[in-house]
Amino acid sequence: MPIKLTYKLTNAKLKKAVQRANEILATEDLPRVINTRATPFDESEPSTLPASAVADYLKNSQLSLTVCHYTNPKSSIGGMFTTTTPKRIHANRKAVPIRHYCNLARMLVHEAIHALSYNIREASFSHCSGHSPSTHSGTAPYWIQNALKPLCPGVRDDDLIEVELLDNAASLRGRNIRCG
Repeated sequence: MPIKLTYKLTNAKLKKAVQRANEILATEDLPRVINTRATPFDESEPSTLPASAVADYLKNSQLSLTVCHYTNPKSSIGGMFTTTTPKRIHANRKAVPIRHYCNLARMLVHEAIHALSYNIREASFSHCSGHSPSTHSGTAPYWIQNALKPLCPGVRDDDLIEVELLDNAASLRGRNIRCG
């Protein structure tokens, strides 16, 4: 059973993005795409974790995640995962209106990969917070998000949507989080 995203709020575009992200996460093509990577996924330091291990973790996952809204004033930040709420991923209210639903779906998959990495605890294939897509393009979340571009034909790429990875509750203050 693949990772499953649940969204209980009313934003129609985000609802469509969650549906598309679930389709992507459920397809057998996603592990195949991941397995095309010839080198291990990098983290902050070089990693020896092969792409096939990430694909296997994804295929065998039974992780259920709730998609929540949060507010970051920077509309370039599309989403967030935080270790203080490891069964939730968050979409930035400021980014949703200006992004295509398919690029939002790619961002949700990115956040789901963070959640998978954190929740399995056997291996780490995430990346540190505060880094742009260009500095962490070799990590599993960004590499997979980038590899999904062909699933959004004719859609402006938006480059890679920046994301946040937060690891303490204080970071959540003032973020106006709603999950339903």
